[in-house]
Amino acid sequence: MRAVASKAGISPTTASRALRKLALEGFAQQRDTMVASGRARRERRWFSSNKPLPTSVKNAMRHTRLVERTSTPRPLPSELHHLFWNANVADLNPQKDGSYLAERLLQAPDLRAWNWALTNLSRDDVEMALGRRGVDDRTRALARNWWAHEG
Repeated sequence: MRAVASKAGISPTTASRALRKLALEGFAQQRDTMVASGRARRERRWFSSNKPLPTSVKNAMRHTRLVERTSTPRPLPSELHHLFWNANVADLNPQKDGSYLAERLLQAPDLRAWNWALTNLSRDDVEMALGRRGVDDRTRALARNWWAHEG
């Protein structure tokens, strides 16, 4: 809950109320899932449903603005290290390995990975990664939507 609240810039109490309301309306659900975070462990996580959003919600989302990027990349969080299972994570550098990092992070089914990639890697590196064969069109759309709503 604290992670949701932090990302949204609201209190954990407000985030909890909002998620419960979304769950009652069928837009979110909570379920147990295995999470690779240094080691595999079971966590209760929130997920969005596939229920179509009402037009009023879609319109409100179009006016949402994302927080500004930091000028210097933050270190790759330890809970994302497992995505680089065949690399020495300590040697990865966002300035020189940006497209490699972007490709792995944006293809992971993890909001934290997407958020870190889009806020810490250069747009050129992300675009290079998205131009590679095998990248899902939905992943490309995610990045386009992110950039369309920046600043």
